[in-house]
Amino acid sequence: MMTTTAAHNIMAPVMRPLQESSVSRPRAVYSIDQILGNQTKRSAKNMHQKPIRPADGAEVYFSLIAFLDIEAGIAKNQLEKTTSRLRHKKNAINSSQSDRRMAQVVLGETDISRHNSH
Repeated sequence: MMTTTAAHNIMAPVMRPLQESSVSRPRAVYSIDQILGNQTKRSAKNMHQKPIRPADGAEVYFSLIAFLDIEAGIAKNQLEKTTSRLRHKKNAINSSQSDRRMAQVVLGETDISRHNSH
């Protein structure tokens, strides 16, 4: 016969409450203003609190659209900065090469007629 302690040890994993998973707990729902950072001080203070009810499909959809719009704006800004940096580097390289060619022509190291034929 099994003792109650041994029975409890066998059943303990089954009797343990389920771990909280992302599926079972409601997602935090914020308004578009909160997502965009236009929230008031009061709503910003309460943002850490769990929502009273789970989100419906429309709220999730519009929250996702706003989030993706923000992310796309950030990515576009970074891409523009990188493109600008690369354009400046390219211009500096081209300017340097042009200056070098001009110096060679001035010093007579290169035939100007050959240089212009390129």
